[in-house]
Amino acid sequence: MKRTSMIRCSLALAMAALCGGGAYAGNATTLGPVCMPGSLQSYIASDAAGGCSIGIEEFSGFSFESSANAAYTAADILLAPAAVGGFTFTQTSGAPCVGSGAPCFQVAAGQIDIYDIFYDFAIDPGPHASTADLGMDPPFGNVTINQFYCSGRGLVLGTVNAVPTCVTPGQHSAQELTVTDENPPASWNTGIVLITPQVDKFADVLTQIILDGTNGPAGFDSITGTSNLTPEPSTSLLIGVTLLAAAIANRRRII
Repeated sequence: MKRTSMIRCSLALAMAALCGGGAYAGNATTLGPVCMPGSLQSYIASDAAGGCSIGIEEFSGFSFESSANAAYTAADILLAPAAVGGFTFTQTSGAPCVGSGAPCFQVAAGQIDIYDIFYDFAIDPGPHASTADLGMDPPFGNVTINQFYCSGRGLVLGTVNAVPTCVTPGQHSAQELTVTDENPPASWNTGIVLITPQVDKFADVLTQIILDGTNGPAGFDSITGTSNLTPEPSTSLLIGVTLLAAAIANRRRII
């Protein structure tokens, strides 16, 4: 789906959060089916059934846009659920990248292709998504991957390749993670990055892929972006007290 503008406001999620709506994905009775490897197009189609889940996070609101004449469609992009909080993006088929067995996500010399992949995720009000990471492997040429988080707010994107704004309610800049091929291998991975503000109910996420073939072919094997949950303070305190009590009881038995 190719458009020149994109506006995403997660009104249903925002209203539920503002009104103190029921439990989010941490409630097993509200979780959708487990996310499975599939094309981005299949994920977009799954929204009609309420999306899917990874652990206690529920993912939905999948959509896609690309620059004019971009080579790939949503049917060409493969999503594989990560162990926690996100996805690995590759190609569904095609020639493998050099030194890799996976299909290559690439652009020909002289062409610049841009792909924007959107989704939302919701979590139980207990835990928080406090960190995130983004990695790319193995790229060649001029490749930039940006991942934007709008915590508790909808994401508004004016045009393809734009920097999004977070709204509903209030307004602030999106949290941005970026990996490039400028300084390999250090620039291929962000490491663990704090999400500010942290995600305590839901977030809008944009993964932006920029393949710049101006100076020659460019591409990569795969990218993986995830958010990482931490328990709320009261839960952490309860865990700490429980472990301390167990240690004291064990020490008494030894004595």
